[in-house]
Amino acid sequence: MIVVPTARRAELLLLDAPPPGWDERVSSAYLSHGYAEACRDVGYRPLYAADDRDAALVLIRDVPLPIVRRWTARAKVFSERRDPAFLRDLVAALRRRYVSHVEIGYRLHPWQGAWPDDCRGCGASFITSTSSSGSSDPTTRSSRR
Repeated sequence: MIVVPTARRAELLLLDAPPPGWDERVSSAYLSHGYAEACRDVGYRPLYAADDRDAALVLIRDVPLPIVRRWTARAKVFSERRDPAFLRDLVAALRRRYVSHVEIGYRLHPWQGAWPDDCRGCGASFITSTSSSGSSDPTTRSSRR
């Protein structure tokens, strides 16, 4: 377990196992413990991130060799409320764990709503749905600009 102090005095927890009541707290199946375990079966390592602002399931995949693990670790983040300050803190915590690429959202669970200006420069890519009609035409927008 890693505890990351944040500016608002909330503690961002990164856990290997879901905290008590996790499945009751989240509203999307992409955040559930069952989905995390299914992803573990195909090579992802799930982490559960939570504080009083938001909750997220983080799926990490890397090449399991000690020398290259730092350069190959990639994370997919599924966030409950998509709080920009939470996501910025989460990306920073993942960077400290040597995750080289962070992708927020997924083509089947894209970023909804306005582009989070607070997250510009946090070093993550956001999978967004650009269609206002609800079409499943996701695009990737990077905040590394």
